Amino acid sequence: RMNSIIIGMYKDTIRSFIEKNDSMLRIISRRDSEVNRQYFLLVRFIRSALLDLSLAERLNLSSIDILDYRIAANLFEGAGDSIVELAKTLLHYKNAIPRMLLNAALLIEKLQSLAVNAFLNNNREYAIQVMNEYITLTKMLDEVKKGSDISTLNIIYILDRISRYWTDVADLVKTIPTNKIG
Repeated sequence: RMNSIIIGMYKDTIRSFIEKNDSMLRIISRRDSEVNRQYFLLVRFIRSALLDLSLAERLNLSSIDILDYRIAANLFEGAGDSIVELAKTLLHYKNAIPRMLLNAALLIEKLQSLAVNAFLNNNREYAIQVMNEYITLTKMLDEVKKGSDISTLNIIYILDRISRYWTDVADLVKTIPTNKIG
């Protein structure tokens, strides 16, 4: 549920900015309140699972899994807060958005999708893809930084922060155990 809300918030933020829809940018923060509610609900549930190991067992969750879900929930909540900050910042951005910055913003949507799928499906291949896409993203953002004014740099900073939340989610994917010889 949190992911669905956050995906919508991010897509609507980028689309509203492109379409110059300031009224939509202003209401993005209302949806973050629901993300916050979902976050605290999930934290309470995670605590219950830690206190009642039979609940964790019924859900087929190890202690590490529970910890990972707690960390992921915190990352999702942070991403939601950063998206609200992005929407508020874009309200005051009067420059034409550089094409590469727009492409970077769209790449973050892909990062989010890959990261969440990597985490939920424990898919190491997707997690590695997230890391590779993040490298591409940082190169794009570094290119846009050259000669940018402070308001554009602020947007770049927020976009990078959002993307780091998704790389951190992907980083929660368990590594594949290897048999060590000798």
